[in-house]
Amino acid sequence: MPERDFADHAADDFEVFDRGAAPKPTHPFVTVQRRGLLSLNRAAYDLLGGPTAVQLLYSRARNIVGIRAGDPGDPRSYPLRVQGERGKTYLVAGAAFTQHYGIPTTEARRYQARLLGDMLTVDLNDDAPVVTGPRGKDRTEGAGGNGRITAAA
Repeated sequence: MPERDFADHAADDFEVFDRGAAPKPTHPFVTVQRRGLLSLNRAAYDLLGGPTAVQLLYSRARNIVGIRAGDPGDPRSYPLRVQGERGKTYLVAGAAFTQHYGIPTTEARRYQARLLGDMLTVDLNDDAPVVTGPRGKDRTEGAGGNGRITAAA
């Protein structure tokens, strides 16, 4: 195979990738993280109308979590906080909620969310992939700790 000289390629043939041009998520997802932290992607947050606080609800009969916009002054509301500078993920401190209802939090799982009226619902009966954080240790065989979704064992 003939060797090509790199100098034969014009420098103006390259373009800089604008990471802001990456597509925005269109499907709403909620992740139940280890120890009960709940994270909403931007699509889920937008479906709720961009609230500053949410209420957490639970259907014992159906094993479904509900999330709806809440009044920040209501003691039953949880503040939403933005993770990172780019505002793509929103966090809810749901440890007491998940403990109270016995929602498993030993592994982080990402669920597709659905809008029901003004409430985002998360069916915990759905198959949900195990996810690992970008800086997390390997928790699932085959996971590289790089934010990849892995198959549940």
